[in-house]
Amino acid sequence: MKHWVIILILLVSQSLFGQIACSLHNFQFYGEDGPYSEHYLGIQSKTIKFQDGAGTVEYIIKLLKDDDIIHADKYAISIRESEKETDLWDVKRYALEEGEYEIQILLRDVLSQDSMNYNQKMTIAIPDSPSLTKPIICASLQQENLPFEKYGLTYEKLGYDLVGEDQSDIGFLAEAYLSNAYCDDQYVIRYSIFNGFYNPSMTSEDPAKVGYVKQDCASKNFIAKQISTDGLLTGNYHLMLEMLDKDQNVYSSSHSNFQVLRPQTDMELLASQDDQFETSFVQDMSPKQLRYALKAIAPRVDGQRAEILNYVIANDNMRTKRYYVYAYWKEYAPAYPYEAYSKYMEVAKAVDAKYDNNVGYGFESDRGFYFLKYGKPDQVIIEEHEPSAPPYEIWIYNQIHTGETNVKFLFYNPSLSHNDFEILHSTCNSDVRNPRWQLLLYGDAPNEVQGNTMDATSIGDNFGRNAIRLMKDN
Repeated sequence: MKHWVIILILLVSQSLFGQIACSLHNFQFYGEDGPYSEHYLGIQSKTIKFQDGAGTVEYIIKLLKDDDIIHADKYAISIRESEKETDLWDVKRYALEEGEYEIQILLRDVLSQDSMNYNQKMTIAIPDSPSLTKPIICASLQQENLPFEKYGLTYEKLGYDLVGEDQSDIGFLAEAYLSNAYCDDQYVIRYSIFNGFYNPSMTSEDPAKVGYVKQDCASKNFIAKQISTDGLLTGNYHLMLEMLDKDQNVYSSSHSNFQVLRPQTDMELLASQDDQFETSFVQDMSPKQLRYALKAIAPRVDGQRAEILNYVIANDNMRTKRYYVYAYWKEYAPAYPYEAYSKYMEVAKAVDAKYDNNVGYGFESDRGFYFLKYGKPDQVIIEEHEPSAPPYEIWIYNQIHTGETNVKFLFYNPSLSHNDFEILHSTCNSDVRNPRWQLLLYGDAPNEVQGNTMDATSIGDNFGRNAIRLMKDN
């Protein structure tokens, strides 16, 4: 089971911040007018809340130098629900002087109020000669309907720097700076893919992929190349660019890390190496039972495992589905996987029935999901008639599996539909925390908002507003 665990704990770079799935990447280049930065934003549209066929993300980006704001922009990005299966991309470019900068980014889903903050340091410097910029890893190059263009080349940034199951190649873009003192005719760029994230202290090894591009001597060259990813299994990798002279000496180098996630390929390989799988309990499960069992597992897996699980559910490969169920319970209870599976499914079916809301399985609703994720709450407070608020519930756990104590979850039903309770806020450090929850819960009392409406996070604590008192950490 060792290899299975390695697959499941794969980290997705720049992955989920709150409930907005986004990808953020920063690069530095040097143009005719001096240095500039590029800031790429990718949003999984389906993670945004929609109403009347549309959703909106507020995007604020600031660049600071010595605590002074050098650039600041605020945008409202509109997303149509009809396009929720496609990723939305944006890039910002800023001319900058040399120095140390801090990038501050805020993303907020206007309807759900889910938000994330991102901060990173960045150094802007006049490039040495010779030098190579950090390569931009791309999902596609020079195809129609791609979101970005540079030097006449269209491209799409690789979201999360993550190569998926069906992606047979990737591309990269970079710039090379070289003065005539180092070159009188041509030089070569060697591009290589190595196993593992870049680590300067590691000894060199043979690359998984390697290729070469000749460049004419020039003060600046733009480099673009497509690379096959065939044969790369799930894991961490880095793309290395090296500028070579005619004697193969390395003038300069740069790199970018990326990951490969190919659960079907990996699980087919692992299944073929596991003798017990072929005679395990999952072999007798129907497609309907497998789908039900996989969806019931979802609350128990973390963000990285969920990426794999979502792929397995969406894929039609029954062998992959069987192996995921088998491997999950084999890892959880090596001595008695079937007994552990059966006991859990009894609870899942009861939760399904209790929280059924005619939309999906009951354990796919927010309350059902959290019941399976954290177990039965130690106390449930139900409020159906509080002024200015829709029906809501507060679940209190004395302790959860992360070790946190006195953890509270607030669910509310703004639609007033049967069992249509949504998670609004919690005091859990590793779960949903919505600073504007009071404004959403008591939305029928807009005149009692405390402070500026745009930045407010609280509402007047009038008589009967028990949620404010109950959700305090103590």
